[in-house]
Amino acid sequence: MRHASQVCVVVDGYSTANALAPALAGYGFGAVHVQSDPDLPQFLLRTGVDHAYLDNYLHDGDVSTIVDRLDRAGLRARSVVAGAETGVELGDQLARALGVPGNDPATTRCRRDKHHMARAAAAGGVAVIPHLSTASRDEAAEWLRAGGWLGDAVVKPRASSGSFGFLRCRSEADLDTAFKSWLGAPDVFGDPIGELLVQPFMTGDEYAVNTVSAGGGYVVSDIWHTRKRHEGGTALYDLERLVDPRDAVFDQLHGFVGTVLDALDIREGTAHTEVMMIAGEPVLVETGARFMGSIDISQLTEATGTNAVQLVAETIVAPDRFAARVREGWRPVLRRHAAMVQLLSRHSGTLAGYDLRLLRGLPSFHTVDTYLETGDPLQVTVNSYTTPGLVFLVHESPETISDDYRQLRELEAAGALFLSA
Repeated sequence: MRHASQVCVVVDGYSTANALAPALAGYGFGAVHVQSDPDLPQFLLRTGVDHAYLDNYLHDGDVSTIVDRLDRAGLRARSVVAGAETGVELGDQLARALGVPGNDPATTRCRRDKHHMARAAAAGGVAVIPHLSTASRDEAAEWLRAGGWLGDAVVKPRASSGSFGFLRCRSEADLDTAFKSWLGAPDVFGDPIGELLVQPFMTGDEYAVNTVSAGGGYVVSDIWHTRKRHEGGTALYDLERLVDPRDAVFDQLHGFVGTVLDALDIREGTAHTEVMMIAGEPVLVETGARFMGSIDISQLTEATGTNAVQLVAETIVAPDRFAARVREGWRPVLRRHAAMVQLLSRHSGTLAGYDLRLLRGLPSFHTVDTYLETGDPLQVTVNSYTTPGLVFLVHESPETISDDYRQLRELEAAGALFLSA
């Protein structure tokens, strides 16, 4: 086993972040993993890669324990990276305790809680969607009625991801259902929901903007145009297409997200920001101070030559090179077009297996991540946590990707991709 005296500490290095330790190893740089809580959700834990780290620690609630363990092992932290949403709070605390660059623990809640996030963003001059945080269904109805939004509103947990808990409410009866369903229930991270975020339902083009920051400077690694299906009160990710950095909207979003990062005090690490264009102007939906989940970084590398994981590694092992990117206004270069397609299950049952032969024959097929094993329960897809899988497409021609998307949906509708018993 290779040992290194200087290491990166990765907190909850799951999903996309599981590629960071191997990326650092390519530079001969080691990493130590910290699991922030013994009871993390299984959808995170199953994406871990414990073997990629020099050591794995389980946080016992005392940050000083981790500091002491590193010291006893002769390991000096050069950086701390929050890999998943659950690692943001501990990541901030650890960076402060270890004396390495990090985001201020005093402002962590504006990066974890959508209510405080919207308030901090608005105070920083960022356009946000109006919202109310409340545990009262009646207060929510009164607020929506006063704004003229009672006929079309959104209710969701204050801490969430992947559209978990998102409910579109078109009536007071829908509002009743939302509050009865979610108040006191666990959110996607297993924490009880004390209040719900209530907003008017807004329409506009949606984008996901991924950034990497160091020393207060940032670069945009990739932007995705996101198309969702709103069905039965839920929001399903249908198709996400990589935005060409030469498009005018890339520059518009680049500047807007810089203001968001400043308002939320994100000076270090990754961020995944969702933006809606309303009347031609960007409006913040939400930001996570972590990697975009479920990305196949090999797809991005093929499409642009780099990815957010590689750029984070660069901030650690080649900080001068990253600083030059910031200084020079670096943008990724589109080499090939790319898209992500979430598989949608229209029925529940038991998974009998996947049949991906026809899918792999699509001209733009790159990879597919399947989330279930044979014999697992197959659920109707209502969010990113109930999808059977995610398909990644790459091709020189955007038209080919569009054609393959349509064919994929046809195969899916015919029951040819995943089978239920």
